[in-house]
Amino acid sequence: MPTVVEEYFKNKTVLLTGSTGFMGTVFALQLLQLPIAKLVLLVRNPSLPSSIINSPRVSIITGFSLEKGLGLSHDTINLLVDNVDLVYHSAAIIKWNVPFKTHLNLNTIAVTELYNIFKPSKRLELFVFLSSTGLDATRPNYTIDKLPETVLDLPGKSAPELLQEWLDIDTNKLLPHITDRSNMGYLFYVLSKRLAEQLLHHEFQQRPRFNVLVARFASIDAAMAFPAVGYAHKYEGAGVAQIKAGIEGYRYLPPNVPPQNSTPVDMCGNMLLVNSAYDRVLSSGFRVINAASNTRNDVGIDVRYEASSHVVGPVIRLPLKEAKDKLEKIAKTDKKARINLVALQWHLPKKAALMSDDEARRVIALMSKEEKQKWSVDINDVDWVGIMRAAVDRYVAEHQISKL
Repeated sequence: MPTVVEEYFKNKTVLLTGSTGFMGTVFALQLLQLPIAKLVLLVRNPSLPSSIINSPRVSIITGFSLEKGLGLSHDTINLLVDNVDLVYHSAAIIKWNVPFKTHLNLNTIAVTELYNIFKPSKRLELFVFLSSTGLDATRPNYTIDKLPETVLDLPGKSAPELLQEWLDIDTNKLLPHITDRSNMGYLFYVLSKRLAEQLLHHEFQQRPRFNVLVARFASIDAAMAFPAVGYAHKYEGAGVAQIKAGIEGYRYLPPNVPPQNSTPVDMCGNMLLVNSAYDRVLSSGFRVINAASNTRNDVGIDVRYEASSHVVGPVIRLPLKEAKDKLEKIAKTDKKARINLVALQWHLPKKAALMSDDEARRVIALMSKEEKQKWSVDINDVDWVGIMRAAVDRYVAEHQISKL
C-alpha cells in the first residue's frame, strides 16, 4: 500500500531549481525515489551526478537567474506552465563576498521571476521557496529559538518599494536593521531571503493563484542531534564530497570540523516532502515553516527531562535514562569529551524536535508505518563521541574558558 507521500507525488511533474547545490542534489535524488512522472531541473550549469542525469524521468533546462524570465524562451515557459504540478525553488547564492545587489538579483528577484512565470498556470498546485532561518539576524533583540512561522515585514514600505530602494541603496543605510555587523555578507544574504518572502506574500495577497510554502532551512549550526546519512558540510558548496554523501549514504565531515557545523540535508528533504504531501489535507494558502534548525532544538536538557518521557529525534525514540546513561558513560571514559550535560542543549532534540514538532509538521503523528521505517535512523549508528566533542567545542567557545 503506498504511503501518503508516495500517493501525493504519484504521476506529478516537478520543477526543481538549485539541483547542483548541496541541498538540491540530495532532494533531487529523494524525488526520484518517489513515483513522480517527470523531474524538470532548471540549471545554469548541469554539473550533476550521473544517477540524476541518466534517469529517464529527468529533463534538464538551462536558464540564467539574472535575465528576465530566467532566460527561458516563450516556448519553454509555455511548456512549463502547462505541465508542471509542483515547483521547488532551491537556487540561491550563498557567497558572502559579493555585493548586496548580487544577493538581491539572485536570491530575491529570481524568486519573483519564477513565481511570475507560473502566474498563468491552471495546473500548478504548490510553489515552494527555500528560505533561511537566518532571518532573525535582521531583528533587534530577537533570538532564533523564537523566530515565528510568519513573514517578517520590515515596517514602513511595501515589499516592491523596498526592493527598488535596496537595489540602489547605500549599504550603510541598512545598518539600523542589523544587530550583528560582524559578517555583512551573511546579513546581505538573509536580508535578500527575507525580502523574497515579503515579495511572495505580497504577490499572493494581491491574487492567490496556487498554494505557497516558504520553508526555512538552516545551513548554519543546524543542530541535528543524531548524525545520519546525507550530511554535508556547510562551507563546501556542492562539492564532490557532498554529492557522494547524498548518493552513497556516507556522513561527510572534512578534517577538524565538528558535527554541529553540518546540515542534515536528507532530513531537510524529508521535511519538504512530507509538508508538501500533507499540505492539501491540513492547510492551504500561504504558509511558513521553520525546519531543521535551532528553532526546533534550542531548549536546555534539564527542561527537556522534565517536559517529556522520551527524547524524540528524527524518527528516533530513545528513553531518557538510556540517553543520559550513555552520555554520562562517554563523558567519563573519553577525557576529551568531558562536559556539563547542560551544554548538550544544542545537540539533543526535545520532544518538539525536528521530525516530531506538532506545529512544524506533524511528521511522527501522521506518518504511516512504512514511512517511519523508510526514514528511520538506527540509534546504534549515532556518533555519540562526536556529539560530545562538538558540545565541548561550542561550550568552550561560548563561555570563553579552557577545555576541561
